[in-house]
Amino acid sequence: MADIRILMLGDIVGEEAVEFVCKHIPELKKQEDIQFCVVNAENSHQGRGINDVIVHQLLNAGADVITGGDHSFDKHLIFPLMEKEKRLLRPYNYPEGVPGFGYGIYEIKNTPFQIAVINLRGLTFFSNPISCPFRAAEKLLMEIKDQTSLIFIDFHSEATAEKWSFARFLDGKVSAIGGTHTHVQTADEQILPYGTGYITDVGFCGPYHSVIGMDTQTSIQRFLYQTPQKYKLAEGDLCLQGAIFELDTDTGLCFSIKRIQFPKFKTSILDF
Repeated sequence: MADIRILMLGDIVGEEAVEFVCKHIPELKKQEDIQFCVVNAENSHQGRGINDVIVHQLLNAGADVITGGDHSFDKHLIFPLMEKEKRLLRPYNYPEGVPGFGYGIYEIKNTPFQIAVINLRGLTFFSNPISCPFRAAEKLLMEIKDQTSLIFIDFHSEATAEKWSFARFLDGKVSAIGGTHTHVQTADEQILPYGTGYITDVGFCGPYHSVIGMDTQTSIQRFLYQTPQKYKLAEGDLCLQGAIFELDTDTGLCFSIKRIQFPKFKTSILDF
């Protein structure tokens, strides 16, 4: 058995976080013996969307694939790059004709193996209806099943019940599923009964003294006064969150999953 170690980093929020992630990807890959790195960056440019500069920064730092979500299309200047850069993904289940790629099959450097990475978006609590991610995944897996047994999915979804149902639906059919979108790392990482590695949300990369990356006081005022507030990113106190999946190249299934968080959150008044 040969094993492949996959690093997935959660939603990057803002340019400060991009710099932080780019600084730490090389050392993380070396320290954890990572062969392939997936990064969600749909919130990387000013907190919403992504641009060409950030794409190149992340790829040059060691990200192998950049995934997206509902904010993938917020900055239209990225569309030309989305049309040609196959390492930049957006959710596969958007309508035909939308710019970009929803999945790709990639070489894993210094190995004889390939891995398919699929980006899908959920439906629950989103205002714009798109294709069912369950059916979209089922159809796509039929098309790529003979190309590689290593299949990784970034499922960008709000509802935990939808994420869990999706994972159970695909258990044993894909290697691993890393959830994104909520910016809150969940403590439910596990190997499902038929061998798929799963975590509801891998978390986010950005200021941890914030409200999911946004300025704390601005966020509080939105709820306190129930009125629109000027969108503002938080600054400083950066953290990096994600998960490491170990995949068996013989079976295509996952045999180990580990959450990562750097630096560790303060959990006691003594830590301050």
